Amino acid sequence: MTVGEFSAAAREGLLAASPLTRVDVVQAAQPGLYAVHATPAARRQLGIKADASLVYLGKSESSLLTRDVGSHFATGRTGQSTLRRSLAALLAEDLGLVPVPRGAGKNAATNYALAPDGDAALTEWMREHLTLGIWPKPVGCPPLAEVERELLRELEPALNLAHVPRPWQELKSARAAMARRAAQC
Repeated sequence: MTVGEFSAAAREGLLAASPLTRVDVVQAAQPGLYAVHATPAARRQLGIKADASLVYLGKSESSLLTRDVGSHFATGRTGQSTLRRSLAALLAEDLGLVPVPRGAGKNAATNYALAPDGDAALTEWMREHLTLGIWPKPVGCPPLAEVERELLRELEPALNLAHVPRPWQELKSARAAMARRAAQC
């Protein structure tokens, strides 16, 4: 099968079925692609104008369980999750989120974390408004990065900034503002 054929199968698996809940994803301790879906109310709150529920698409080369549950949906992991940083930037005012530098070094502010109470509030918001769809990597699949890039070019999820033809400029601006605030701490 070609990358395009695997991309079509992944798209069908990630979008056609109802999104899985986080509990279902716990069963996925293998590599694959994941899709984060948001409710219509959540998309409005985030300022996403697209009708599609898909808001973020990613890959895990080792374990969907580790990447999704252990990083994106875990309190205290905002500094390690581009999805959490994007959501935090868009929800900062609504949830009263305070960015802080993630450790020390040149990317400490860019890869900002959140103050503990804000990090917990973000996790709670995510659990209430987001669901996951998964596509475990099948035997014979080309590198996941190739399949992911093809889907990102086609679907353009609002919260993905890399590998999409037109990154959402409002998100880039919101993230930059959060990084500036974190640098002032």
